[in-house]
Amino acid sequence: MDELASVPPTPNTKVRNYFFMSDGFYEQDSFGGLSRLSAPFVRTQVDKTADYTILTSDMGKMFTNVGAVGAVVLTLPPALSVLGRTITIVKSADQNLTAKSVRSDVISYGGTPAGTIANTLAGDVNTQVTLFAIKLNSGIGAWCIQNAFGQWVTA
Repeated sequence: MDELASVPPTPNTKVRNYFFMSDGFYEQDSFGGLSRLSAPFVRTQVDKTADYTILTSDMGKMFTNVGAVGAVVLTLPPALSVLGRTITIVKSADQNLTAKSVRSDVISYGGTPAGTIANTLAGDVNTQVTLFAIKLNSGIGAWCIQNAFGQWVTA
């Protein structure tokens, strides 16, 4: 087993462990049962070397800038059209990589709403950010950061 992650128990729930093996992800329950997982852990990688508008059918995919020789801007779909869905963006090439929300949406990272999240730090490669779509109390769509590593900043 290559990696092990435990989900902390909550009252009246079973402890579950997740394993990554060479042939995929597995879940082990507190009784020792092991079952292979597919979605949502399996992601299709899409390499973009130029600006691209992400479609609603692209949700769940992992976008990279593999092969890019210049900056790449990925425009997110309207959050209200993909509520609860995620998108992962990986900076693989040493070029600026930006995710931009549509005009009516915001990107929330650290509590400050913004229109973009970007990694523009030279040398900061193989970093990633995963965003998920929600509806705010105000009724507008928002992209929240599920996880991120590397130098991602909002503007």
